[in-house]
Amino acid sequence: MPESMLQYSGIYGATSTTINIDITEGGVMSITSEQSPDNPAQIYEYSADGTFRSADGNTKVLTATGAS
Repeated sequence: MPESMLQYSGIYGATSTTINIDITEGGVMSITSEQSPDNPAQIYEYSADGTFRSADGNTKVLTATGAS
């Protein structure tokens, strides 16, 4: 994973919700809700095509550098 991806860690907001995105140097992204901290984190791993994917492969999160 490019080191530049780490800069996207942080708190993001939209109408009536905020989420916390944490990206580790190992290429793992976790997404948690600021409003519902007891909900489990959504976990994704960085893939060679520039996307983050869920462990089962059913969910793909595109990035600014993602190819898809």
